[in-house]
Amino acid sequence: MSKDSESKDGSVSSVAGTSVASKPAPAVELSPNARLILEVLGCLLIMVAALVPRMRDFGAGFDRGITGQQGAFFALAAVNYQRVGVSGFNGYPIQNIDAVQAEGLGTSSVSLFANHPPAVPLAAWLAAKWMGPSGWDDAWKKGDAPEGLEPALRFPFLIAHLASLVLFYLAIRTAAGSRRAMLALAILAATPISILYSTQIGAENPALACLSAAALFHIRYLRSGRKGDLIGFGLSALFGGATGFAFVFFLPGFLLQAFLRDKPRSMALATSGSIGLFVPLAMHVVLSRGAVERIGLSPLSLSEQLGELLSPLSNNDSLASPLASSPMEQLLEFYSLPIIIIGLMGALLAVILALRSSNHSSSNPRSSDIDPTLPLAFGGLLLPLVALLFSADDGERASLHSPLLLFATLGIAASGALVFDSLAQPLAKLRGGIAPLVVAASLVALPGLERANALRRLLRDPGPHDDASLTTGSTAPLPITTGREIAALIPAGDLAMVPPALGLTATHQYYAWRTLLSVDLDDAGSLTHGAAAIDQREQSAWVLLPRDTEEEFGTLSAALLDRVRASHPGLDWNTPDRQSEFWRVWRLSSD
Repeated sequence: MSKDSESKDGSVSSVAGTSVASKPAPAVELSPNARLILEVLGCLLIMVAALVPRMRDFGAGFDRGITGQQGAFFALAAVNYQRVGVSGFNGYPIQNIDAVQAEGLGTSSVSLFANHPPAVPLAAWLAAKWMGPSGWDDAWKKGDAPEGLEPALRFPFLIAHLASLVLFYLAIRTAAGSRRAMLALAILAATPISILYSTQIGAENPALACLSAAALFHIRYLRSGRKGDLIGFGLSALFGGATGFAFVFFLPGFLLQAFLRDKPRSMALATSGSIGLFVPLAMHVVLSRGAVERIGLSPLSLSEQLGELLSPLSNNDSLASPLASSPMEQLLEFYSLPIIIIGLMGALLAVILALRSSNHSSSNPRSSDIDPTLPLAFGGLLLPLVALLFSADDGERASLHSPLLLFATLGIAASGALVFDSLAQPLAKLRGGIAPLVVAASLVALPGLERANALRRLLRDPGPHDDASLTTGSTAPLPITTGREIAALIPAGDLAMVPPALGLTATHQYYAWRTLLSVDLDDAGSLTHGAAAIDQREQSAWVLLPRDTEEEFGTLSAALLDRVRASHPGLDWNTPDRQSEFWRVWRLSSD
């Protein structure tokens, strides 16, 4: 006869050859220090993995897309700060290729950019001064673009991008713990548009850092009521306002959540955030008026200035990709389908949890969980929706100014992490510990990384004739290639008229270091402006056309030639003044 006995620790032992399975040993509890070390190591691993694709093209030239155009814009602004001085136009940049003087300028002489506060171009200029290669600010004297300036310009914006990742992690960690924060960081690090624009020279990455900081201080202030956190929220709004308009779209979500949780503290946050936003924007209104008056133009009204500030909302662009023709296709292009799906699921789950939480937290709202997922998702959705209203044209499908979609990354990553965090406990019951959760997250992250690599190839891979090709999109030559070929044909200081359908952008103009005047053959105003620009120049103007015989470019060439033949009948249009393998140029005026 056998008999089971139970030991003191509660496990069942075997007696007289009868075996009974023992209860599993309790899990080993890690000390707080060990947990912190593992968390730091995990974060470092994610950050290092995030840096690899982001640093890949850190030292490369400007690409074919919006990132390249913005880089060229701020590079030219930095050169002009050196030529004219920062105070010449109240800190606002100018976009003249040819040298100008700060005094005695007329409206036809200066291309002034006073649409946005000048903090971003000034930051790019300081980076160029401190880290730019020797001679970068003198290359223009020889009619050349600066060589090797790109990494110096990108550096502060990459730092701002990495700061946004860290601050975003801290915000989610403060709200929901380290596990969800690490999941959110991993999703954000693998989001294609985040990788693509991580080194973008412009307002986007500094604005994302300010938004992440605001989310962190928002949570901390609602929980603790500390004045330091309130000041931090106000400073986040101040620096966010100095970069542009994006913070305006996120502030309502923060304040609505605060109002539902704690009305007195929500009023304090509203005051702090509003003052923070008002200061830089008010300074912009005053300083930009002075800059515009300096070149002889009448200042814009307040409503007109607001329209100029919000002008990126109405900009349409494609990423040199046939897929980016509508907002939904752009989402797929810049996020990948798995990330979009998990983000939508998380946003819906966040709404359900918020409604449930409001029913149980009315007695003590300050002690309840305060999750930044909904405010970040709301702002990231509101911004492109308003942009769609601005960019809609005669009922046609509108594409968005693609950098605007970058601001949805915070809300999508936070929402996706909420889904995975909710699945953590059910998945932990399976064999393998956290392995099922890692596998599930990888199934979302890996397609994002592949999509980012495809976008990179689209923007940066050389075309089939990368010393000259007139095709558009991913088969076009890189801008630096086309720019250098144009520079070899057009003398320094001269102007070239080009058909806009050739797709020559600010990036091509920068690398050519020649003024390229895009003349729309169907726009009388454009033709008049082009003629005036030519008449007012002391140096020569040229017509720049491709030698491509394809029907599209042949028609463009004939149309532009027809327009200028009447005013220059003496020129031999059958014999260009100069030509290369892929370009032809005719001289229209001389000294």
